[in-house]
Amino acid sequence: MVALLFVSSQQASSGISVHQLTLLLAKGLLIAIPLFFVSIAVLPKLHKLIADSQEFLFLFGIGWGFGVAALFAKAGFSIEVGALLAGVALASLPYSQEMGARLRPLRDFFVIVFFISLGTRLEFGSLGHLLPIIIFGSIVAIIIKPLIVMTTIGALGYTKQTSFKAALATSQVSEFSLVLVILAATRALVPNSFVAALTLIALITIAVSTYLMMYNDSLFRMFERYLTLFEKRRTHFEQDNQHHYDMILLGYNKGGHEFLKAFRALNKRFVVIDYDPEVIDTLEHQKVDFLYGDAMDIELLEEAGLDKSKLVVSTITDHATNLFLLQLLEKFNQHAIIILHAETVEQAFELYDQGATYVILPHHIGSEKISAFIRRNGLSKSGFREYREKHLAYLQLHYSPASET
Repeated sequence: MVALLFVSSQQASSGISVHQLTLLLAKGLLIAIPLFFVSIAVLPKLHKLIADSQEFLFLFGIGWGFGVAALFAKAGFSIEVGALLAGVALASLPYSQEMGARLRPLRDFFVIVFFISLGTRLEFGSLGHLLPIIIFGSIVAIIIKPLIVMTTIGALGYTKQTSFKAALATSQVSEFSLVLVILAATRALVPNSFVAALTLIALITIAVSTYLMMYNDSLFRMFERYLTLFEKRRTHFEQDNQHHYDMILLGYNKGGHEFLKAFRALNKRFVVIDYDPEVIDTLEHQKVDFLYGDAMDIELLEEAGLDKSKLVVSTITDHATNLFLLQLLEKFNQHAIIILHAETVEQAFELYDQGATYVILPHHIGSEKISAFIRRNGLSKSGFREYREKHLAYLQLHYSPASET
């Protein structure tokens, strides 16, 4: 924001305008203070209205972004400053994660359009004299910047593995730098050839960093013995559990309160994922950790620490969602206990075949009974095996095609 504001206050002919910068700051405060008051005091009270409909949530996100950006543009700022502040104002809302998930396809589409528009500005005839700048910029982003990041994080006391993986994630030129340079070019502060050079640097570094992050474990093992230089003798103990929950409950309305009783009895960290605003109100009142969003949002499940959880309970009866969860857990966390709900016996058989630890059929066994079992047996997956086998035998005896004949 400071960089964008600084560029907005300059002109190629007159340089830095202190008067214009001061005026912009005053205007910015006059808009930003009421804006953040609305985001802190007003929007949280309207979350039932806004988040009750997924379509309205999507439209509200778009309207808010364009509206705030247009307001700042009218005040003399660049539209990028307004868009950035619009996102910051929404970031602390309980439904911001779900809003981001709904807007993601639109965002990805316009990122593609953004890079296409940059590509139309490239003049390949002038790339010859830009080649040294492109090579040097790529080296800075891919090698020098990660070294600085590793040195900094290592000096703060983190392990060489943490420093190395964080450094690889920063080995690229971001879209924000392109936005900043394009704004500077429109103000005639930098030549268009510089925009072309930075565009190519961004494309090169984004492509390279993608593979660096994909193979970061292999690269770490390859360079591990050389990375001791970036690690203090005494390091921070990694607090992986900061964003990790032992138990995850997906859905609350259908018997979720019974599972919360069991979770509290085990005295382990747990989180509830739901997208019903009224449920979120209830959980907030009960001081229960929650995440607002869709159970099929992979980023949301990653935030909850699905790959490290010991018990995953879904009270959701949507069969496709439960199959998706099973596939995800089969890939990332095969040791977790997985308790799912099914509406029919056929669905229960399929969920068992796909690896569910236990499947609840509401008209056969209620949440009260299975939650009592959790309180009694804890998070031991082996304790569920006998329970699972008995349930499967019961279903096969009474509901299999052979028994019907």
